[in-house]
This record gives sequence, structure tokens and C-alpha cells, in this order.
Amino acid sequence: MWSNARRLGAVASLCALLLSACAHRPETVQTVPEPGQGTPVPHKRLDERLAPEVSVETRRGAAASLARVPPSHCPFGRPSYTGSEPEGPTEHIARDGYELLHSPVFKGPFWVCEKYTRASLVSRYDRHGLDFDPDPLLRLDHATDADYRDRTAYGFHIGHMAPAAAHSSTSARIADTFYYSNAIPQNSSLNSGMWANVEACARDSLPVNGVAWVITGPAYAPEPGEYLTYIGDFLHVPTHVWKVVVMQDEGGALTSWAIIVPNEKLPQGYRYETYQRSIDQVERITGFDLLPDLLDQAEKGLERKVPAYPCNRRR
Repeated sequence: MWSNARRLGAVASLCALLLSACAHRPETVQTVPEPGQGTPVPHKRLDERLAPEVSVETRRGAAASLARVPPSHCPFGRPSYTGSEPEGPTEHIARDGYELLHSPVFKGPFWVCEKYTRASLVSRYDRHGLDFDPDPLLRLDHATDADYRDRTAYGFHIGHMAPAAAHSSTSARIADTFYYSNAIPQNSSLNSGMWANVEACARDSLPVNGVAWVITGPAYAPEPGEYLTYIGDFLHVPTHVWKVVVMQDEGGALTSWAIIVPNEKLPQGYRYETYQRSIDQVERITGFDLLPDLLDQAEKGLERKVPAYPCNRRR
């Protein structure tokens, strides 16, 4: 017969053995396909990719517009995911010039909302001396300088979603557009060509004495059998980029236009009309209800039409 002391010693030894086995059990990691191949490669678990705490101070030294909570830039409701939930967690960021929903999985925004008025579009500052920084308000995984270091070798620019040219009325607002949370890896030809004209059209089509709300974002919609690609440390490259513009004149009437473009070099002689879409079509490819609080009757008239591109530019 064992004494009580021997029994307790045996139990303690068994517990220590079990704890040791648990501590050395191999971790299970999710996998994602290697771009262009079917062989999976290890994909870091989200809790391993949490970003370290960073200071709200920025390298550029501009005053950050974070002293108060800005009003919503999405007057018809923040875009809401039409499925159960977006892939992975998200973080919402609101600044004086825009607000966005950020994905730590894709390391970029799902959508960015802006409000344009004649006063907000007055240009007083340029982008000279401004460089992109990691967003100090994000705590989950997000893009850094290292993710974009080799972008030119792959043919990408750091593409604004809320463009700097639309927020040059104050030094703080234009500085706020230079966060990676407000950007995607965008094809360099597209960014400096057709997309620059689309951004200018959103500003130029503002009604006299009216207001415009602009929603911009990427889409991650590879063709069947294809995979998303990435640069850096899993900074995903969107397959498309889109913009929705809702305008209200001084009488309260609403009009809109929408466009969605492949994130690639476009063919010679392209026509803007080729890429025009209804808001409904943009919502289907993104998975977001972009104007969730719009009244049903107004929604039917606004979201289902494919209105003419207002700036009539061609290449």
C-alpha cells in the first residue's frame, strides 16, 4: 500500500508530464495558396500578427486631426457586409476628411467614405514632403514601409483611396491621406492614368452649391481557379478598384455614378463607359451594402441605374 505522501508525489509527477506535453504540442497554422500555384504555404495566425503599440506622433511632424471625433462621412450609413461577417476582424478609423474600415487580413481598407463640398475642395497645400506612414490608430496587423519596399519591381504604386488632391484645404487633412490604411498596391499605369482622371471627375462633378459623398475601395475577386497575390508580408493585391459617387444638389435631388476597374494596365484606346457599373453591381462584387440607410424607393432609383459617366474622358 502506498502512503499518502507517495500518492501525492505520483499525482504531481503525472500533472507535470501532462503540462509539459501540452506546452510542446505543435501549433496548427492556417494555410493560403501560393499565388499562382496550388501548393499551400504557412499563413500566420492573426493573433501572431498583432502589431506592436505605436505612437500617435507621425514622422512627417504634421498635426494629426485626432483631437475630436469627426462627423460621419457616410450619411446613408456606414457600408455593411451583406454576408455573415467580413473575412476576419476589422477596425474602423474616422478622421476629419474621411473614414474607413480596415482589414488586418488584407492589410488595407475595405472601403473609404469622404464628403466633398466646395469649401473642402479648396486647394491650399500640396503634397510636397509627405510620405506614407503606418497608421498609428491601428492595433491589428497593417501595412508598413517594408510591405511596399519592392513595389516598383512589381509594377505598383501606393494608391490613395481618399486622394490627397481632395483634402488639400488644410495641412492636417492632406497629411491624413498619407497613411497606408488609406492605400492599396495599385497598378502604376492605372494609378497615374485612368484612375487619376476618375478621382478628378469625382471632384469636378460636384453640383454647384451641392455636396458629394464618395465611397472608394478595392475588391478581392480572383477568377475561378486563380488566387490572390501579395507583396511584402501578405499585403494582398486587389483584383479591382472601384468608386461610387452620390451627389445632392441644393434642391435635395440625388444622382450618382459608379465605376469599377481591373487593377492592371488597361488596353490602348479604352473607354470609360466600359467600366461603368450600377451601385448594385459594385455591391455584388464587394459584398458590402454601400448605402444601407437609404430609403427603399430612393435606393431602387439610385442603385440600379448605370448613369452616363459625367466627365466624358477617353484615352
